[in-house]
Amino acid sequence: MNENNILDMFFKNVLPSIAEGELKVEDATYNIRFNTAVLVDGKYKNMTDYYNPELPTMTIKNIEQFSSYLLEFINEITNRNTKWCTPYIDVSTKEAEIKYFLSIIWCNMTANDFQDPQYYLKRYISFLRDETFKNLNITCGPVEKLNNNYLTVSNIEEAACYETPYALRIAIVDQTGNESFTLPDIKYAIEENNGIKKAYIYAIQYDRKSKISNDNNKKFQSKINRALYKVNQDIPKEELDKKMKTPEATGTIEENIIDVTPSALLSLTVALSLFTKAGIRDILVPGYLPLRWDAKKVMYERKLNYYKELGLDQAKIDDREEAFREEQFRIQRNITDKLLRNFERIQYHFKGLDTLFFPLERDDFLHLNLDSNFNAYNNDHLLSQILESIVNSNIGPKIK
Repeated sequence: MNENNILDMFFKNVLPSIAEGELKVEDATYNIRFNTAVLVDGKYKNMTDYYNPELPTMTIKNIEQFSSYLLEFINEITNRNTKWCTPYIDVSTKEAEIKYFLSIIWCNMTANDFQDPQYYLKRYISFLRDETFKNLNITCGPVEKLNNNYLTVSNIEEAACYETPYALRIAIVDQTGNESFTLPDIKYAIEENNGIKKAYIYAIQYDRKSKISNDNNKKFQSKINRALYKVNQDIPKEELDKKMKTPEATGTIEENIIDVTPSALLSLTVALSLFTKAGIRDILVPGYLPLRWDAKKVMYERKLNYYKELGLDQAKIDDREEAFREEQFRIQRNITDKLLRNFERIQYHFKGLDTLFFPLERDDFLHLNLDSNFNAYNNDHLLSQILESIVNSNIGPKIK
């Protein structure tokens, strides 16, 4: 497809379908909905016939600049042979492949990104071009507080449906190399501007197949789980006692730095250690991705409509609607609150990781500064040993 055809597809086909909430790529339907407005003669003009005031609006200040970045993004996608640059669905034509990426790229926008989609596209172009950890595949250790087992760290390619092109895959491997326990992946991306790199962490999440593999090796899993709880070594007893207790006055679970997953702390420590060694000082963590939230809402609404068509009792439909709403809030809370709390917990154990801005103070990201002297307060702590094993690994003082 030439450039004019690509732009025609986006402005005349993709955007109207997104506005109406009826986006299809061949046989697949996507729950992507937002409005689009363009600045014309000092005023924003809706770009489609359909407008939903309940949805966010992507505002294009300079349509020529926006179109240039959009074409540059598509060029990067079509010229790279990686998983993230390959449609997650089966497509039969090149046109369908391009339409797929013209559609799903917007899923990871924050509220601020809707106000500056040009920069959003520029950021993802930089994500795709980054090769900081492209060939990373190291073994570190042994780590004494992990039963003298080893750590393996590798860079893996992510599928196109995820937020980032890459993830760090981290595993604990026994001394024989025959048994392993995989930790949650760090879904990350790196943006470079004028030689300065920023690391974005979008999620700390178990790979489904890796989790199943862990569960199938109960004996080794139990040994590792016992070792992982050593992360609580320096936590005061009164703080440990608060975990999952309900204060009588409010009836809500009290949350603190204890309410984190030990395995996630190990993965995050590995990632921050690698970033430190690579000279990366700026860390950004998104707080909320509205289109991913809305996609779940649309899915729940379709289920409720299906129940209505079946003639289900209205009281039961109301109960299910309430259950759906609670589940959506629970999932989002886990995605945002718990992710951010992991960084607070790391700050409890380490010096050299400072919060600059919380989400909504400056934009939609948590902004952190990672000092070159990132170090643990207690050198005998499990997380300190993790940091030390990465620092002493054979990846060299600079990662290119």
